[in-house]
Amino acid sequence: MSLQTRQMSVAEVHRISEIDVSESGDVVYKWVDGRVTAVPEGWQRPRSYGEGWQRRAEFIRARLAKGGMAFGAFDAGRLVGFIALQYELTEDVALLAALWVSRDHRRHGIATALVKAVEQAASENGAKAIYVSATPSRAAQAFYRTLGFRPTVFVHWELYDKEPEDIHMRKEL
Repeated sequence: MSLQTRQMSVAEVHRISEIDVSESGDVVYKWVDGRVTAVPEGWQRPRSYGEGWQRRAEFIRARLAKGGMAFGAFDAGRLVGFIALQYELTEDVALLAALWVSRDHRRHGIATALVKAVEQAASENGAKAIYVSATPSRAAQAFYRTLGFRPTVFVHWELYDKEPEDIHMRKEL
């Protein structure tokens, strides 16, 4: 694997469709009585094609238009990891707007390297914290907690309305 990581332009956002986001599990995490609780529940996320990627790309472009940046991880020219950051979700909180790593490239440190890159960029641009609306899967929850993100009751309502099933998390920088 010859991995290269670099900043991506808005014009390259369409390349996110190269990423295989498929996964499945038997546990989801839900906010229950003021706590994040593991709930046995089978789920599956397909690879995503067509309109699914178009909607995601539009969301990312809108976030980048509000100020921010995107980074990609490439293996032999193929996009295998992607992260997007919006600098000002609020005055001093940045938004980790998207993070995806291809199924066949997971558990190789790609997501951690991408998060570290946006943490540095957010901090350099005055953010005191990063907010993420995280997939309620076991892997996503473990990943974000390992990096220091914690569930928050102080949710960003616009994002919560769009993704009420996600676990909304925050990390102080």
